[in-house]
Amino acid sequence: MTESSASPRRRPGRPSKGPREVVKALVPAPLKEAAAERAGAQGLNLNDYIQQLIARDVAAGAGEQLALLEVQLKQAG
Repeated sequence: MTESSASPRRRPGRPSKGPREVVKALVPAPLKEAAAERAGAQGLNLNDYIQQLIARDVAAGAGEQLALLEVQLKQAG
């Protein structure tokens, strides 16, 4: 037998975005509709739009924590 040099077959569809976790949230219908419209206006699906919102908020919170730490270090020094 000879070893095949062909690469493994890829499944059709878009590439993986890596490991994911499911987050469920219940929101009022008008809010979901408005979010879907905003997502579409940005060329995103609703899931990617929500992911970006969460990522921005988490990054902003991290920035706030870093700024607070810097202030505390200046006050201590």
